[in-house]
Amino acid sequence: MTRHRPVQAPFLALLLLCGQLAQAQTNVPVLPTPNIDPVQAGSVVALQRLADGHIMVGGAFERLGLVSTSNGCGRLLPDGSADASFDCGHGIPSGFLQDSSSRVYLVRSTTGGNQLVCLQADGSIDSSFMATTTDGAIFAQRMIGDAIYIGGTFSSVHGQSRSHLARLDLDGNLDPTWTPTADGNVSQLLAPGDGFLYLAGAYAQVNGQPRNALARLSLADASLDSWQPQVTGSGGGAIVRSIDSDGSHLYLSGAFTAVQGVPRQRLAKLGMDNAATLDANWVPEVLSASSASGPSLLQIVDEHVYVGDTSGDITLRSEVTVAGGRMLRISRTGAATLDTTFDPFADVTGTTSNGP
Repeated sequence: MTRHRPVQAPFLALLLLCGQLAQAQTNVPVLPTPNIDPVQAGSVVALQRLADGHIMVGGAFERLGLVSTSNGCGRLLPDGSADASFDCGHGIPSGFLQDSSSRVYLVRSTTGGNQLVCLQADGSIDSSFMATTTDGAIFAQRMIGDAIYIGGTFSSVHGQSRSHLARLDLDGNLDPTWTPTADGNVSQLLAPGDGFLYLAGAYAQVNGQPRNALARLSLADASLDSWQPQVTGSGGGAIVRSIDSDGSHLYLSGAFTAVQGVPRQRLAKLGMDNAATLDANWVPEVLSASSASGPSLLQIVDEHVYVGDTSGDITLRSEVTVAGGRMLRISRTGAATLDTTFDPFADVTGTTSNGP
């Protein structure tokens, strides 16, 4: 079972503001407080906490703390200050990865698509890695063992046909044996350690078989598993927007109104058993959100599920309790008890109409 290590609430708040949660690592010092605005003159779209406690930061900004950057890429030291020795100005990064040898990879924008590159210790591009060129966006990337999995809107990688999914080795070579297909965008990838790759997105078929927005593939051979939750919804927005796992269940947020034929309002908890059993007791409801797609953030930390949005408040009801805000947390077990004492923005000042 996957173990989720503690993440301090103020740092979780920072990650929500920046749009992407970093993965907690062992023996990482807590950032000093306050430390919620290390970026000046721009926006942040990607964060990744590295094994040594450094934090990769990507987006559209010109300064990270007091350090000038180029093209929105930089690195924070473990104490939260900007690393002046690191310069990775190679397009606007939208995601980061780190392999078991501590090499760092980033996804950057290119003309007509995205590119995955590997960085050297000083932030320069590692020329020994075959930069991955696609004809569309890379929306999701996962490092699993000695392989890199990507998903997005692309139809080719390295000039070879790949339908929204691909696997690369650590030198950037495309795996010729792993060739699944999806007939629409793949926006989320998750590998909770059960031998499967879970994918969410705007598709209706995977490997030529019906799957609506949620499916799982064998990591070994890309075969489609019989696991088939029925996720349905109406109106605009992504039917499944965000997913995470505690090792035995899959949690999802999105624009759906029913799962397995049972009403569920934008949040649900599914078993990872072959039947994809819906948890009948875990029934929180998103009553309102700034986007039709529901919460953009859903992540499990210890015994809680954190949900939130960067573009506006959400209103959540669980049992008889109702709460609103940019970020809320509920129990991942039982009846999804809503924690009304959790307020990560209580000490935030200088907010605007767009929130903290």
